[in-house]
Amino acid sequence: MNKSLLFLAVVSACSAAGSAPALAESEQSIKLANSCYASFNSGSYEEAFKNCSAAAADNDAEASNLLGAMYENGWGTDQDFSKAVDYYKKAANADLADANNNLANMYKEGKGVDADESEAHYYYEKAARLGDSNANLSLGNMVSDPKSSYYSKDQAEKYYRLSADAGNDLAQVALAKELISQNDINGALPYLEKSAEKNNPDGMELLAGFYRNGTGVKADPAKAFELYKKSADLGNKNAALETARAYRDGVGTDVNFAEALKYYDKACQAKIQEAMIESGMMYLRGQGTEPDVTKGLDLLQKAASMKNLDAIRTIAELYSNGKYIPISAEKAFSYYYRCAGYGDPECETQAGIMLVKGAGTSKDVVEGVGWLVKAADEKTYVPAMLTLADVYYTSKYGYMDHEACKRYLRLAAEKGSKEASERLMQLDFE
Repeated sequence: MNKSLLFLAVVSACSAAGSAPALAESEQSIKLANSCYASFNSGSYEEAFKNCSAAAADNDAEASNLLGAMYENGWGTDQDFSKAVDYYKKAANADLADANNNLANMYKEGKGVDADESEAHYYYEKAARLGDSNANLSLGNMVSDPKSSYYSKDQAEKYYRLSADAGNDLAQVALAKELISQNDINGALPYLEKSAEKNNPDGMELLAGFYRNGTGVKADPAKAFELYKKSADLGNKNAALETARAYRDGVGTDVNFAEALKYYDKACQAKIQEAMIESGMMYLRGQGTEPDVTKGLDLLQKAASMKNLDAIRTIAELYSNGKYIPISAEKAFSYYYRCAGYGDPECETQAGIMLVKGAGTSKDVVEGVGWLVKAADEKTYVPAMLTLADVYYTSKYGYMDHEACKRYLRLAAEKGSKEASERLMQLDFE
């Protein structure tokens, strides 16, 4: 309730009763409460702690709730989850919606109390009944979680919609995602638009994808770029990657390599591996900067350390072709072999070829053929089939077997390889 209105109501009631002491007491309570709210809202937490403590002692529920927040976050006082719970409970018992939601969060996260999903659910439900849109959002998240004892996926939309229709931008995004999962694009779009109007970065990022791909709306690269950039500037890491790509490729905006690198850096800081690879290549090429082999290779190696196969394969290729860094067959083999160990068919093939030929490593035809067979038979990778056909065609490697050669060529031809078809025809004439 607005405290000034409360003050007028109290004055009227006390005037009718003719009770001057009661009026003075009410004025003091209102003064304490207003001092609490004003100092808290201004961020003067030490002063707010003192003022809110006095107002809470005077049984002001909102002051108790604010004290709970200060104890929970260590604002103006030492952090103390147990005391936070005590004050949240005091305010929740006075039917303050926000306090019930805050108390539910404490039970859910096990802060100041033992984690208790049933207690969290109880207080979320109560907060929702009292009109707290965040509580409905939390209930939606709870029933969407397969690990929750309250899991009921078909109930998620109901809770999200209640919160979203009350204007909660986080719920608007959650509801949009739920509707997208149901292929209801037309239903999702209005909620994404509403969340974007409130500068929700996640909503902007999703909406940008719709405008980029023309999903449910007319494709508009410029609009997509605008949304991605706003979202990125508000901290969305995926939007930072898409903004960088737009600047790099000139999609929805002019090509600007320097700006691309700036947004790639944001995405790299968020440990997005694709950003590390793509910006690494820009540094190697000297796009938006002077060529910087050290930085470019470092970014690629960071992604490779995260077991990113594209990064490992790219480094292997760089050492193989020597376009931006000196050729090193040994280093190329090392990266191809590492990548092959993760089951990548291209790397299995390259490692197999290098082992068969003894390039960058000791010659080991048996192991090399083993990698090639893995890529060809298990992954149906055409280059591996063509290489095995070569191995089986000649006695050079000790595996000559024309029937096996033809079998791999037929498999490759069935996969659409024109080269395999032509070689089969040549074999038939021999």
